[in-house]
Amino acid sequence: MSAQFSVELEGRIKEKIQYNKVPVNTEIKLVGFKSVNTYEKGIIQVDGEDIDITYDDLKNIDFNIKNLDDFWTVKKIHFDTYENFLEKGYQYNLRKEIDEDVIDYLNYLESNNFIFHDSYLEDYLYQLIYKIHPFQLNDGRAGNLSINVLKSIEPNAFVYPNGFMFISTGLLSIINSEEELLSILAHEISHFVLDHSIVNINEAEKREKRAGFWAGLLTGIGALADVGVSSRNEYYTPGTITLATAEIAYSIASAVNQRLGMEFSKNQELIADKCAKDLMQHIQKDPNSLSSSLQKIKEYCIRTGNYYAIDESGTHPAIDERIEKLGFPSIIKDYEYDKKISFVHTINAIMEYNSMHLGMSEELVRKNITNNVATEEDYILLAMVILKTHNSESKNLEALGLIEMAKSLNVTPQLEAYKQEALVLLRLNRKNEAVKSLENYKSALKSKSEDLDKISNSDLWLAYFEYLNDEIEWSTKMAHKIGKL
Repeated sequence: MSAQFSVELEGRIKEKIQYNKVPVNTEIKLVGFKSVNTYEKGIIQVDGEDIDITYDDLKNIDFNIKNLDDFWTVKKIHFDTYENFLEKGYQYNLRKEIDEDVIDYLNYLESNNFIFHDSYLEDYLYQLIYKIHPFQLNDGRAGNLSINVLKSIEPNAFVYPNGFMFISTGLLSIINSEEELLSILAHEISHFVLDHSIVNINEAEKREKRAGFWAGLLTGIGALADVGVSSRNEYYTPGTITLATAEIAYSIASAVNQRLGMEFSKNQELIADKCAKDLMQHIQKDPNSLSSSLQKIKEYCIRTGNYYAIDESGTHPAIDERIEKLGFPSIIKDYEYDKKISFVHTINAIMEYNSMHLGMSEELVRKNITNNVATEEDYILLAMVILKTHNSESKNLEALGLIEMAKSLNVTPQLEAYKQEALVLLRLNRKNEAVKSLENYKSALKSKSEDLDKISNSDLWLAYFEYLNDEIEWSTKMAHKIGKL
């Protein structure tokens, strides 16, 4: 990038700069950057006169930060983003290829039901984004932030160089406050603004050609998908995601992230942490909220035995080191936040149940019930957890009451309610009522079969077809068997 490009940022010299051209405490205005004979320079104005200074001397200026644009401009100066632009240029061909990779990835996720859609949640996330980032980058790069929610219980968030951000449902449920979510978004936006992915790709020894990468990836996940479609799942009803599918989504994300420079170094992670903390202070929010988020992620990983995710791996910092550098975690509870993401709690509760993390599944549905935002799925799922973990008359009656509550809501009727009702009635030795519930279940299954033509994905259609037929056959045989018990 040989030509000058402009910024406008006021400040004051806080330490002596090279050649002592400008005294300490002089008020200046940064108006641009340029590269001259491989040397990167800043252009400042003093009393209307343009003066070139070295890029390193820019860090000896105390800039006045008036808005979000100023905040991120200063961070790009301090962490050498502008210097990289001056040295490498914008690398538009590379960025175009990355954009195509990310769009292919998103299309794959969309077509296989890996993306969680909730218009209210998406609007809420965009509201938060614009509290911490301007509408677009002001440095010549293309890319506005675009939010996508990934169905996965793994706590994860990442943003690609073109601005496509992904945050997992699991992470949204692990934290429990808006400030914690803001701090996580700020951390990921820091990687985006500072162009860390492009830096990593430039440092990589080689980059596989695009066509070869996608061909190999889709071949590998095809085998996993076959297993996922054929696997049975106790709570496998239309609209829910199986454990196998979540694992596939996670493996795809890891491969794509590696290709797109998303395996950040220890230094890059710590820089993004610092930027997030500074930003929270700038917008007058709890600066220790990121530390609180990391503490909750750590506790979740310990509960699920995922120690690899929180330990130091290669150049990546251990989560304890990050928490220590950020400061003592705050104790944050935000019941309004839990209400806003109640649908996320439900989908995560289903996935936790399918992973046999029954305690965590129960915690999530009870949040929705306590906050008075529970739907049929929450009550049915809690009943199923109780039946898995207890067998006393009082607990069986509690489960039956939850199922009756689900049936009475009539918001989004769930055919699973009849099956679970039959099972708990059998526990209570109320056989005639159980037979009636099974007949209702079979009728609901047959009605659901009429909707199969609405499914365009052939693998998904086959999975639902086999599931519905198997359940119709089971309910018929079970109703006959009850008379012999």
